[in-house]
Amino acid sequence: MKVWKNLFRKGDKINASEIAVAPGLMLPGAVIVESGSNANGDYVRFGDGTQICFLANVSFESRINTGSGTYADPYRSNIFNWTYPVSFKSYPAISVVTINSLANTPMSTVIRQMSASAASLQGIAMSDVGTDETVMATIIAIGRWK
Repeated sequence: MKVWKNLFRKGDKINASEIAVAPGLMLPGAVIVESGSNANGDYVRFGDGTQICFLANVSFESRINTGSGTYADPYRSNIFNWTYPVSFKSYPAISVVTINSLANTPMSTVIRQMSASAASLQGIAMSDVGTDETVMATIIAIGRWK
C-alpha cells in the first residue's frame, strides 16, 4: 500500500485518487473559492456560500472610561465602526474574539448597529480601564456571501 510506504519514505508519490476518505468526512462545498484582504480586514469565501471576515488588533482608540460603572451605566469606549472587507448577503453573526488592555480589566463588547456591509461596536467594562490604556480587540463576522 503506497500510503503506508510513504509514511516511511519508501514509496512513490501518492495520487489524490488513491487516498480513501470515509463517507461523511468530506465537507461538500468547503473549498475556498476566494480570499483576500484590504484596509478593512481579511476574508475567506467558501464554495458552500459561507463567508468569514475578520479584523485583528483593532484599537477602540479611546479608553473605556465614560460612564459611572453601574449595571445601568457601565464604562464604555467610543463607538468603533467596521466596514467588512467584503459585504455579506445578509446580516452576519459577529463576535469579538479578544479584547484586552494593559490593566487586564474584564471587558465585553456590544454591537450598536449592524448591516450586511458594516457594524458598529463599543467596548464596555464595569471599571474604568484607565487614562493611558489602549483597548485592543479582534473581530470576526461569519455569514453568507451567496
